[in-house]
Amino acid sequence: MRSCSPPSSRSVTAVWRGFAATPVLVSLTAMSLAAQQEVPLTNLPVAAPGVGLPDDWTLRQTRAAPAPLFAVTAEHALRVEARASAGFALFELAHRLPEAPGVLRWRWRTSTPIPAADLRRQPADDSPARAVVAFADRRTLFYSWGNRDTIGTAFPSWTGRSRIVIVLREATEADGAWRLECRDPFGDYRRAFTREPPPIVAVGMSADTEQLGAATWAEIADLSWWPAPSDRDSADQDRPPLCSQ
Repeated sequence: MRSCSPPSSRSVTAVWRGFAATPVLVSLTAMSLAAQQEVPLTNLPVAAPGVGLPDDWTLRQTRAAPAPLFAVTAEHALRVEARASAGFALFELAHRLPEAPGVLRWRWRTSTPIPAADLRRQPADDSPARAVVAFADRRTLFYSWGNRDTIGTAFPSWTGRSRIVIVLREATEADGAWRLECRDPFGDYRRAFTREPPPIVAVGMSADTEQLGAATWAEIADLSWWPAPSDRDSADQDRPPLCSQ
């Protein structure tokens, strides 16, 4: 699995070029948050396995397509199955998450890539899985499983410039194995929209295959916020590694 590494020291000369590095870790400085450990952002860790979304999740259909099917697995992952369908499930945070040093971390997997997908073109803009991060100003980041798109590529969705697609995986990695991701969503927001990020208000998952009619499945789990450790905590050998396996 790919590790989360610090951003390149090279200057960024264009807004989208700033995403081209591998997933970004924010600087490990002292912070005001008291808890220096994983903060689950959804209720998936305690959700009962079964068909359908767990309580407090909202299903949103897109582009007038049929909604994909969601379920909670025995591993407490959220599974989505799409067949010429599109939609996303959102979990509204109990408390808004303001910008702070740390990383958004999750794991996801799929074994059903979409060989003809092209996330830049409306007629082929399909993905088996996207991790969704929604901000208080209604702007949204879609961390997407792409096809042949360059990892780290970011661009506005054709559905609106308030939605940014950020490609994290390609079709060759869709082998059914769990992939770990770590992102600084506030830094991604700042690079995408060239303004200060408001708090995060919701996270979730989507899948869309209505353009090309593919049948796909994907799972996402452990959507959580990891505050950056303080100087004292960074020396704690018992603290688990954040973004490498």
